[in-house]
Amino acid sequence: MKKTFAIIAFIIMLFPIISFAEPSLDFYAGYCHIEMDEKNGDAPFIVVLHFTENHKCYYSEKKFYPDHPGQDNAFIGTWEYDTNNDIVVSFYGNAVLTLRFVKDDLINIVTRMIYNRVNAIWT
Repeated sequence: MKKTFAIIAFIIMLFPIISFAEPSLDFYAGYCHIEMDEKNGDAPFIVVLHFTENHKCYYSEKKFYPDHPGQDNAFIGTWEYDTNNDIVVSFYGNAVLTLRFVKDDLINIVTRMIYNRVNAIWT
């Protein structure tokens, strides 16, 4: 009985350690934001981010209109964690995105856009 109680107590003590673990980027996934523009016939605006272990960030966005493609933008930047464990994405030395973890997803702390984690397929 003492042994069982000791094991249960040990497991309970591990919960705070596990719950306070800082999230980190998943290099085997991407992060995607899709919003629908009701003013333009529910045409989508799509943003995709992918981070690598060597601190590269691949960024791509595309806006559509009901009858034709619209603006698009893409760049390869760099990323780093700041002192708050937020992710700062830079392009040519200028910070362009600051992202914060919300469980497995990311949120842009300026625009409040949420980027959902999406599994990548490796070929």
